[in-house]
Amino acid sequence: MLTQKLTQDFWAHMLKEFGATVVQKGDSDLMKVVGTVLDAFGVQDKEQFMQDFVTTLGRTIYCPFKIGIESDKWPAWTVWAQV
Repeated sequence: MLTQKLTQDFWAHMLKEFGATVVQKGDSDLMKVVGTVLDAFGVQDKEQFMQDFVTTLGRTIYCPFKIGIESDKWPAWTVWAQV
């Protein structure tokens, strides 16, 4: 059964394995600038970029959700499957 703890443990293991870190996308000034630029060039709406996409730059994963916390927009299986 997929649980919050299993999801969090999996992420913790994989982050350690690959030397990666997770940053909350909404807390990142860099992601806000990227979203603004993408929006200005008509590539992607900034709000949609910030809320609907996980973005990886180098070994940093910018997530619009909290790992293991299920929501209507990010059900646990979706979060699990996108890793």
